[in-house]
Formats: sequence, C-alpha cells, structure tokens
Amino acid sequence: MTHERALGSLHAFLLLLQQAQSPQQFDQMIRDQFDVYQSVGCDDQGTVLYTGYYCPIFDGRKQREGRFQHPLYRSPPDLIRDQEGTTTGRRTSDGRIVPYASRREIEEQRQLEGTEIAWLKSAFEAYVVTVQGSARLRLADGTLWELGYAGNNGHDYKPISEAMIADGLLSKKELSLQAMLRYFEQHPDQVQKYTWQNPRYIFFKETVGGPYGSIGVPVTRMRSLATDKTIFPRACLAFIDTNLPSASPGGVVTKPHAEFALDQDTGGAIRAAGRCDVYMGVGAEAEALAGRTYAEGDLYYIFKQTGAR
Repeated sequence: MTHERALGSLHAFLLLLQQAQSPQQFDQMIRDQFDVYQSVGCDDQGTVLYTGYYCPIFDGRKQREGRFQHPLYRSPPDLIRDQEGTTTGRRTSDGRIVPYASRREIEEQRQLEGTEIAWLKSAFEAYVVTVQGSARLRLADGTLWELGYAGNNGHDYKPISEAMIADGLLSKKELSLQAMLRYFEQHPDQVQKYTWQNPRYIFFKETVGGPYGSIGVPVTRMRSLATDKTIFPRACLAFIDTNLPSASPGGVVTKPHAEFALDQDTGGAIRAAGRCDVYMGVGAEAEALAGRTYAEGDLYYIFKQTGAR
C-alpha cells in the first residue's frame, strides 16, 4: 500500500460523504469506487478481538508531596530508538546496546530517580496511566494537567488480569478495569506483586490538545483505532463490525457497533492481525466503557480503486 493511495483514499472518502444523497447511494458508491480488504484476524477466518483504551483523569501533583508518592517518568536520556521510533534499548559505556530496564527494575531499583514528571497518590493509578499512555492529572487547584506518550522501554506488554484470575482475586465474569481499581484500592500492598509481572513501561511528556495517536494527530472518541503497525497501514480508513459498550441511563450496555473509523494509533498490547483497540475518550465514563470492551468482530480497510474517478 503506497502513501499516495492511502492519502487519495481519504480524500475520495471525504468527497463521497459530500456527494452521496442517501444511504443507498453511499453504499453503491463505496462498492463502485473502493476496494475493501478484510483482516485475516487471529484465525485466518477474519476474527478480530476488540478491546478499549482511554485517557484517565486522576489526582496528581508536579512535585512529590503528602500522599503523592508514586512517580511517572519522562523519557530517559539513555533510551535508544530507531528511525521509526521503536525502542531498541540503551547504550552501555562500552558502546553496546542492551535491553532497557523492565518495569520492576525501573521501580524497584529507582533507576530513573531525578527524571520524574508527575506524582500520583495510588500506585495502581500510576500503573494504569503507564498502560493507557496518556492522562489528565487534577492538580491541587482543580486544573487539569495533560500528559502524553513520550516513549516506552521496549518490552512487550503482559496483562496482569490473567494472574489475578488465576489467583482467584477476580473471576472472568467480573473482570473490568473498575474491578481492578477497587481491588487494589483495598489491597495496596499487592499492587507490585502483579504490576511487576508486566515489564512494559511508558514514559511521558507535557502535552496540550491530546491524547495524540502515533501519527501525531489527536484521537477521536469511538472513531480512532490502535493496531499493530507492523501489519496494518498507518492512518488509513477502516470499518469495524463488533459489539461495543455504551452508556445508558441504566448503566453500561453492550450492543452491536458497525462504523467507519481511522486507524491512527499503535497499542503496546496490540500484536498481530487479530487485535484492535478502540479509543473510548477521557475520564470516568470512558473508563467504564474501556474497561468493559472485550468482543470479537470483523475489521475492514477501504481504499479507492486504482484508476477510479
């Protein structure tokens, strides 16, 4: 897939939205002018597992004080990345490049002391921020301070939910981000036992107007996707067909969801053709939706036909 065809497809789709006079005409114009490709999924049958991510809002401080004892870190100066921005490790004094420290090594050995960017009052909230990749921290005066993704330590993401289920702390049925937040609020002494099992760590910088996707453009609630960019093209038009949660007066309900979206982000936990993350928004409602997003579905990519007018 060339950059020119991808960009041309986006422009053609915007034009189609302006020209179509009815859903039927829109559908026919898609069929006449575009090629549609389905992801092979995890089983070569098109099965894609959809999960959700969001931007949390937590209490935080710019300096360590009082209850705020759990740091987030800036991107360290010894982090080595390739031209694509992928972390390759760190350079040693003798010139070798070795893997960067794991989450446990960073936190237990305090390897990045002095590069803290923010402090949170909960170790598990700090963990959530390093998984989601962005946050808005509520400062003492009530203002929100925005932090965005600045890099990672190069380790693969490992979900801690599997270990919690295996140890009988939560069942598969009751598993959600909210349930995990409640559990660790009641059992703060167990946070590191589980979070250190995930070696991946994300670093942060101050931002405004985000969260931003991997192409440097703000993501849009329910319309931005994160996929494995070693497989799928960046910033291309997609169509998702799955079941997603939504807020209702009676609480969160899951229902069929089929919409156009833009694949403009990269997820640390999103590997292979059978995974897709949907951005759910900012704050508590988005947290409730992201924490309950777990469904199989289909994923399609749409490109203007070569030579089509």
